[in-house]
Amino acid sequence: MPRESESELALRRIELGYTQNTLARAMGDTPQAQSIAQWESGTMPRGDSLLIYARLLGLTPAAVVAMVEAARAARKAVAR
Repeated sequence: MPRESESELALRRIELGYTQNTLARAMGDTPQAQSIAQWESGTMPRGDSLLIYARLLGLTPAAVVAMVEAARAARKAVAR
């Protein structure tokens, strides 16, 4: 069951049945599960990783960017 604090990206990943590890494997050799966690908490994926990540989540790259920015803003708000 998703936690209230999870980002939109994490909720989308869970909705599609991925764990961070299975999504990282589906993306290929480049990302690690740690990268997925960082993206879900506000670190921006770059280049091909962004494109592959978006495709696997059924999102546009622009939607992923917006969700990463929202996660970053939420993290900053909690830190205050």
